[in-house]
Amino acid sequence: RSEVLVELANMFPQSTITGCSTAGEIYGKKALDFSISVAAIKFDNSQIKVSRQTINNAAESFSTGKNLVTELKGKDLKGILIVADGLLTNGGALTNGINELIDPSMVSVFEAWLGMVNSLRKPGF
Repeated sequence: RSEVLVELANMFPQSTITGCSTAGEIYGKKALDFSISVAAIKFDNSQIKVSRQTINNAAESFSTGKNLVTELKGKDLKGILIVADGLLTNGGALTNGINELIDPSMVSVFEAWLGMVNSLRKPGF
């Protein structure tokens, strides 16, 4: 479905595009496979900052969480959205590493098999 990513990038050339795989989508009363869901968010006074870390195995999850916060943390930080490889990441350890450095209420973690930022798609993101 790379043509959809190209179309999105062309429609929103100044945007950061992130995403992940899922096992399917629920729409109304239907369960869909081989589909794409898109949501767009516009901020008037906020900045988006992207950090991409590679996790090779679950043992790296805690330190990766700390590395993410170290790279993203600033006086204006209001929240962190994390898309993590669900096969290689220990979500609890990743979150614990993050929570060691910032308020846990600032973090949302999604685990998936394949993630991407601006069309950089690969497992272990």
